[in-house]
Amino acid sequence: MHLVYHEVASLELLCVYDILAFTMNISPREQGLSPIGIIALFAGLVIVGSALYVRYGVPDQSAREDGEPVIPTPSSMRPETSALAQPIPFSGTKLAGSNSPFLDFSVTDYSAAKESGRMIVLFFYASWCPICKAEMPNIEGAFNQLSTDQVVGFRVNYNDSDTDDVEKGLAREFGIAYQHTKVFVRNGAVVLKSGESWDTTRYIQEINKVLQ
Repeated sequence: MHLVYHEVASLELLCVYDILAFTMNISPREQGLSPIGIIALFAGLVIVGSALYVRYGVPDQSAREDGEPVIPTPSSMRPETSALAQPIPFSGTKLAGSNSPFLDFSVTDYSAAKESGRMIVLFFYASWCPICKAEMPNIEGAFNQLSTDQVVGFRVNYNDSDTDDVEKGLAREFGIAYQHTKVFVRNGAVVLKSGESWDTTRYIQEINKVLQ
């Protein structure tokens, strides 16, 4: 690339040299330049040199192994590491899942999951609820089978002796009317809410449907 640059620059400078000499009725190759001609030619060369710099820039002298010049990649075009690709160091109790964890709810882990941009599955659970207890193996089985790492699930205590103020506030935020309700949240918005009882297959189907 830099060889082409110098050839083009030399050709254009030579043309300017001859044009200036012709305009001033000077034959530079035979008679030499007068002082005025030298000044005019120098000014012309400066102007054309500046224009060439703006037009072609300075060629990158660094080269790859194949000898071709390296073309810098603009910072706006460089791939950035997404938060979705970063592992999350959860601190709470993991109930299931190796790729996508299903955890006991904690404020710290819930905040980390939201910041990561992953889809969040909330299962509102009451210790006295037989339906909740019967459904727990189903949701745990689903998270154990997930191959994606783009989901984080939480068992959220609801309306029992283990429910804290944060969990009560979360239930109000999502309008939870009764236990064994599950809520899917993606990019800060509720994309699914259901109070039905699901088996493992239904959990996997609904999760994959939202991720598509």
